[in-house]
This record gives sequence, structure tokens and C-alpha cells, in this order.
Amino acid sequence: MDLDLAPAIESFLEEAADFVVQLESDIMALEESPDDQELINSAFRAAHTIKGSGGLFGFDKLVSFTHVFESVLMRMRDGSLQLNKDISEVMLAGVDHLGQMLKHIDLEGEHIPEDISEASGQLCMMLEMFLDGGQAQQSVSKTTAETAPNSASADENVATSASDYWHLSLRFGPDVLRCGMDPQSFLRYLQRLGEIVYLETITDSVPMLDTLDAETSYFGFEIALKSEATREEIAEVFEFVEDQSIIRILPPNSQITEFLENMEILPESSVRLGDILVQCGALTEADLQWCLTKQNSEAEDYSEAPKLGEVAVTNKMATEKTVDGALKKQSEVRRARAAESQTLRVDSRKLDLLINLIGELVISGATTRVKAERTGDEELLESLDTMAHLIEEVRDSTLNLRMMPIAQTFSRFGRVVRDVSKQLDKDIQLVTSGEDTEVDKGVLEKIADPLMHLMRNAMDHGIEMPDEREAAGKPRQGTVRLSAHHESGNVIIQIKDDGKGIHRDRIIAKAIENGLIESGEGMSDKEVYNLIFEAGFSTAAQISDLSGRGVGMDVVRRNIESLSGEVTVDSEQGKGSTFTIRLPLTLAIIDGFRLGIDNSIYLIPLDNVTECVEIDASRRKEELDKGFLNLRGQLLPVLKLREMFGVESERPVRENIVVVELFGRKAGIVIDRPLGEFQTVIKPLSPIFQKLSWVSGSTILGTGEVALILDVAGLLDRATRTFDDKQIRNQNVINN
Repeated sequence: MDLDLAPAIESFLEEAADFVVQLESDIMALEESPDDQELINSAFRAAHTIKGSGGLFGFDKLVSFTHVFESVLMRMRDGSLQLNKDISEVMLAGVDHLGQMLKHIDLEGEHIPEDISEASGQLCMMLEMFLDGGQAQQSVSKTTAETAPNSASADENVATSASDYWHLSLRFGPDVLRCGMDPQSFLRYLQRLGEIVYLETITDSVPMLDTLDAETSYFGFEIALKSEATREEIAEVFEFVEDQSIIRILPPNSQITEFLENMEILPESSVRLGDILVQCGALTEADLQWCLTKQNSEAEDYSEAPKLGEVAVTNKMATEKTVDGALKKQSEVRRARAAESQTLRVDSRKLDLLINLIGELVISGATTRVKAERTGDEELLESLDTMAHLIEEVRDSTLNLRMMPIAQTFSRFGRVVRDVSKQLDKDIQLVTSGEDTEVDKGVLEKIADPLMHLMRNAMDHGIEMPDEREAAGKPRQGTVRLSAHHESGNVIIQIKDDGKGIHRDRIIAKAIENGLIESGEGMSDKEVYNLIFEAGFSTAAQISDLSGRGVGMDVVRRNIESLSGEVTVDSEQGKGSTFTIRLPLTLAIIDGFRLGIDNSIYLIPLDNVTECVEIDASRRKEELDKGFLNLRGQLLPVLKLREMFGVESERPVRENIVVVELFGRKAGIVIDRPLGEFQTVIKPLSPIFQKLSWVSGSTILGTGEVALILDVAGLLDRATRTFDDKQIRNQNVINN
């Protein structure tokens, strides 16, 4: 493959993938509104663009399949075919197939495996069955029109034919014969291009016999031509007489449709109406020049000149429908050019590099500040504060570039709900909201799988069968709501169903059976429901090939917590369940709080720190050594970082506790000393730390030292597991 084409091919593959998503969305929307022309046109444009662009790069198999797919949409467009359940099923399978084909195309060309090629053939056969039906309907209507009694004049007959054939209106100049041209020779030439199905000789200009000049041409013709030739090829027949004759060539309806299709895929290189009409094939260059000359000759002042489209239609150079299509394309080009001045498409790798460099700038700024503090130069420190503020603004602006609307992820679930509903024989509707909520690109990429699992669980084990719902006084159609919004620096995603809810007693019984709890006494509903996130927990009576409520939920929680997020569930038996996911907006840079342990420094996200408490030796013996902290009457589990990281040096006389909180859960982290706030860049961990669930990343301090970033979710889990409930319940609560 020519290396010069590499950027163009990469751009094509990206855009084609977007068009596949659009096709799926449009077809699913057409299931609800099969006569919506806007949706049909949108789907047609997507398929037509994939086919046209793929052809430029020689992706023949992709083009061949998309051509058949596009043909079905064309039939829907012209009204000879309407989307039904059977057509929709095959077309959605075709959309999936297009996506598979694109995965096997790269800079080296097409590498379509044999099984996918075979699937192409099978899908094409099924699609062509719908085309055959459409052709049959069209053929019947066409035959009826052609065989209907002709009670109209010759002009009406020509007009009737014009819907199916090229219409040529010829008025030869009076000197044609003197120039050695025989009008009949043009008719013979036309027959090489197709079949003349109608011919009327126009004799209005023939004078009385006594004034007739044998060398002057008085005749004209009205012709209906059945031909696959282009307008330019037909115009070439009259190349030698076009300057002295009046020649009008009007296309058949099918050709007009082709002109309009060509307009839709024209590159947005020209905003001039005439250029658009020529590029789509509606006018030849000679036609355009004639129209421009006519336009300029009809007014002394340019401001009074008729519009080019009006000239073309009035003089039968183009149809009104074609000109309207060209005007629409002209408006689209203008809007696109206006948008281009406001937006810029950037390779995500370049954006990631920019963010990494911003991160290094943050670290460099911190290093400079450490050195400046040693000098004690107040003016320098003040300048560094200003620079740090500017760096923070640059950082925030750069991170905003990575923010993408969650609609990109939400859009895939419409198809999932449709297919799963059919598979389970349930009637389920999906309602989405908050699609404009923006999330960091890295978070968006990693949240798709956990969301998919929760959605499948809601449909499989949340929503009841239609008869069961009806018996319970509910609508037969179940509803799953998928929503997103921002809240306190986090993005909140909720999956809510109106199904049967989670059975509390069944959860408790299963948890006792698995040894997770001794009894459910004293446990809140929230604590009980969240037991489903424990490893291997499931109350499903039967294992489903789709999901099992609880099966794999530990994986869902682990994946979400790896993003420094949390997932919780709330449920009401008989009314439904709500799964709530809380995630940080970005994973690239955080505001941290430094913790000192011996000679090492650790960081924890500042948003999770609620307060710091100094503990003297007496309280350390009474509380910390027993695994808890009495914080104003509230007992909190504690973790000692010295023990966790194996620090054996002597403990300080006074220790400090950093109280952390995440989504309602609290714990105390015992440290030697707090060191204050620190803006930092998150760096990936070495594989040797991957098993430490309470460590989420690392960073470089201003001194050049490496510091570990602690994961609050992991710390809270560890604190909860080591917290001795029985011991704490027996303690006498001591007020601070």
C-alpha cells in the first residue's frame, strides 16, 4: 500500500467505524418509525459513504457487500420497500458484519478470512431476497404505467415517459444543414447509446412552401431515450452543433436520484452551486457556461441577476429537484466549513503525549519549588506560585480535551437491550438520560464491560417475564433506565430496573452458607445487598448463559475500584433495583496529600481526606493497638502503614491519623506525620505491585524521589476485613 495513502486509510477506518455505529442506531430507530425519511436518508448516506470511500482504496469485498446493503436502503428510500421485522433482523446482522470486515482491513489492504467471506455471501443472498421483492413491486407499477391507455396529447406522453427515460428537447439551428450536419445522423448516433422509445418531430417553425429554404433547418425533436449513458456522454453527441442549437437534456427520475446521491458524498471542496451541479453530473461544463452567460445577460447589475439555479430550471438544463438538492449540499458545505474553523480532529496519541508532558511540567514545577524553599527567596517563591497557578490552568484545560460525552458508551446498549429482550422472550425498553455527561477518555474505555455486565443482569434476573409482571399489576413491558450525571467531582452512572428486586432473606441465607457472615442480624439493607459483590456469590436458581445476579459481580466491583471508583446497589423487593457507579472524572492527575512514614513518603487523594488527628501515647495504647479509633463517639477501623509496608524503625512518640472517606465508608490511616498537599501526576505501577490492592499508582516528588499513591478503596476494604466487630462492640464508648 502506498505510504502516502496511510493517513487517508486510517481516517477512513475511523470514520467507517463511526458510520457503522450510526447505521445500527438508525436501523433500530426505523423499527419504531419505518417511514421516517430523515432516518432512511441518514442510514443511506452512511452506507453510501462507506462504499464510496472503500472503493477509493480498492477494498473490493467491503464495497461489494456494502453495495447490496445500500441497495436495500435505496429501495426503502424510493418507497418500494418498507422496513419490517425480518428486514431489520438481516440488516442489523449486516451492520455487525460490516464491523467485522473493518477489523480485517489495515494499511496493507483487505485480509478478510474465509468464514467472514462466506458470511458475506449468505447475508447478500438474504438482502437480495428483499431486493427481488422490491423489484417485483416496482416492475408491476412500471408496466401498468406503460400500458395505460393514452388519452393525453403527445406532450403528456413525453412527460409520462420522462419519469423513466432521458428527455431530450432538440431545436437545431437554421444553419446546421449548411454546415454539413444531418439532424437524422444525430438520431442514429443516439441509438448507439440506447433505445429511442419515443420520438416527436416538431414542425412549428416550418414556413409556407413558397418561402421554404431547402438548406435551412426548421425541425426539432422531443425524444425519450432509454439509456445507461451519462449526461456528458449524451451531450457529446451534439458537440458540433451545441453552439448554434438549443439542446435540453433532462434526466430520468432514477438519474436524478443518482445526482442527489452523488451530491451527498461529494467532498466539501466547493461551495459554488454550479460546481456542485457539474461534479454530481447534473450539468456538463458547457451547460454551466451557457447558464452563467445567460445569467449575466439577463441583468445589467449583478445584484439584479437571476439565481443560477433558476436559470438552469427555467431553461430546462436541470430539474427543480436536482437544484434543490444542490442548494442543500451548498448549505451543508458552508456549515461544515464554519464548523471546521471551530473544531479540530486530533490523534488521541498526540493528546496523551501532551498530557504526559503537562505531567512532567507539574513535577518539574514541584522540584523547582523545593529548591526555591531552600533558598528562602520570597520573590522567587511568589513567582513560582504564579507559575504553579498557570500550570494548573493549563493542566485543567488539557484534561478537558480528554473529556468525551458518555453517549458514545450508552449508544451501544440500545442494540443490547433489543437482542437480549428477544433472546429472553421479554418486552424491555431502555430509557437513557445524561448522555452529554463528559468523562475522561480513559475512564470511558474501561467502564464499558462493567456496564455491560450490570445491564445484562438487570434484564436477565431483574425484569420479570411479561405474564409475571402482569400478574403483579405491572405493565407487561419492563424498563431499564441508564443515566449519568456529575456530582462533587465524580461521575455517577445508574442502572435502574423496575423488576422484582433482590430478595433480602435469600441473600442472607446464601451469605451464611458461603461463610461470609454468621447471621444477618443487625445488618442494614445496604450491607445485605452489597454482599452480592463478594467473590462467587450468587442466588440464581439456574445459571444463565447471559448472567447470574451476583455471578461475576466481584469482577465488576474490582474493575470499577481499579478506576478509583465504587459500585453499590439498592433494591426494593417487587419494585426493582438500582446499581450506582461512582467514578473520578479523570485518572491522569490528582491533588494529593503527602503522608510521612519513617524516611518514606506516600500520597493519598486529597478529595478522600476528611481530617487529621494527632494521637498521644495513652490513646495509642487504649485504641490504636486494639484496631479502632474513637472519633467523637464514632468507632472507625484503623490501618497502620508501618505494619503494612514492613517499616521496623522505632515509632514516634506522637502518631497521627488521617481519616479517609469514600462513598460513605470511613477508616483511620496511622502515619508518622502529615506533610501537606501536593499536586501530582499518576504514573503506572511496576508489575511487582499489582497484587497490592491498596496501591493504585506512583509519582515523582519534587525532590526526585518516587512515592507510592495509596488506593482509598483498597485501604477501606483491608480495614473492614481486619476490623474486629465483636471486640469493638464490647468496648465502652469514650467521648473525645
